[in-house]
Amino acid sequence: MRQALLDEPVPEERLQELAGSLPTDLPQVTPGHEAAGVIAAVGSAVPYWQPGTHVVMAGGKPCLACAKCAAGRLEHCPQTRIMGFNYDGAWAEYVA
Repeated sequence: MRQALLDEPVPEERLQELAGSLPTDLPQVTPGHEAAGVIAAVGSAVPYWQPGTHVVMAGGKPCLACAKCAAGRLEHCPQTRIMGFNYDGAWAEYVA
């Protein structure tokens, strides 16, 4: 682990040290809920995306079964699973 010197936080901020684990009762998953990167490869059935394209990933998966999802309001799904908390996140070499 490498240590870095940080400025003192302003009154509205707090500093938190992470030591390689999340102090929660969540399943053990790879962290990382804000993902951006470059497409490395695509399958033969992928029509629009091309290797080399810069992308930002949505950090959640809606359930697709509730009334909000059925109405097309995926962003309001009460059962959305969050990348990096409920399933493996973006602190990985590759993400699918």
